[in-house]
Amino acid sequence: MHVPQHTNKPFSVTLLLLTYNQQDTVEAAAMCCLNQACEPIEIVFSDDFSSDGTLAKLHSIAAQYKGPHHVRVRQNLHNLGIADHYNQAVSEASAELIVVAAGDDLSAPNRVARVLDAWRASHGRLNLIASYATSIDLHGKDLGLIRTGHLEKWPDAQTWCKKRPYVIGATFAFHKKLFTVFGPLAKGVDYEDQVLSLRAATLGGGLTIPEPLVQYRQGGLSSRSVPNPDDLLAHASNKYRRQLAVYKQITIDLHTSGQSHLSTTKIASYIEKSNAVLELINRTPISILGMLKIAINYRKSPGIFWTLLRSIYIKYPRLTILFGRKI
Repeated sequence: MHVPQHTNKPFSVTLLLLTYNQQDTVEAAAMCCLNQACEPIEIVFSDDFSSDGTLAKLHSIAAQYKGPHHVRVRQNLHNLGIADHYNQAVSEASAELIVVAAGDDLSAPNRVARVLDAWRASHGRLNLIASYATSIDLHGKDLGLIRTGHLEKWPDAQTWCKKRPYVIGATFAFHKKLFTVFGPLAKGVDYEDQVLSLRAATLGGGLTIPEPLVQYRQGGLSSRSVPNPDDLLAHASNKYRRQLAVYKQITIDLHTSGQSHLSTTKIASYIEKSNAVLELINRTPISILGMLKIAINYRKSPGIFWTLLRSIYIKYPRLTILFGRKI
């Protein structure tokens, strides 16, 4: 591990590289962190107890590094999962401003410098800074520009609850207060991007830099790929459990901010929708009459009827004959 002599000086930024079983892509991701063209920063390679060669590669890269940044490697004692790994890594970051990178994505060499410039221009008032991204495939081929939502258009929780921004957590930099004020992410919150964008809006909003500062890999651990037809039921169940965890976390965060009333509209309907679909999926066996009863009971939720019909198709694909097409 390379430890520069200036480590007693407080760092303006901690760059967290979060990894898990990414030995094929982690070297490129780690080198992008080390090659940041900015003032000396703290760089933490944080691994969630990988079972492949990811950790060994991180140790090797850190040991050979001779540059200006302070680099250290840490690993969880066992696999924590996305939320708890995020919590642990954030708690060990020494700086108040944290830039996050994934072990299968690539950060532009000026990413941290651009984030620092934006943060300092706001006199440290920004709670979340995001950026555009370039989509790449598993082999690094450029798939085009991804324009994310401009966080400055979501200055408060009320605006966020009316319509959520399109965000990609892999482009995030945030102030540590998003965790000190609201607490850690609950277990099961794998889509941390929406939770952090809500927390930032609650505290006054954020900013999106309209430049692709991250190459975001499609098909990686954070992707939402189309499942194998044989795994559709498990995929749907996992998807709605994750969504339910996010909506419950958002409800808790709104309560923490004294705005519980905002969780009684769209957020409540999302929770109701997720519960309804999980109820349908977990009923084995279930009759068509039972399916329709659930759909009728939840008809007041926007979009719930069609969501349930899709779930019926997932569970009983042969029923598409009745509809003449896939739902």
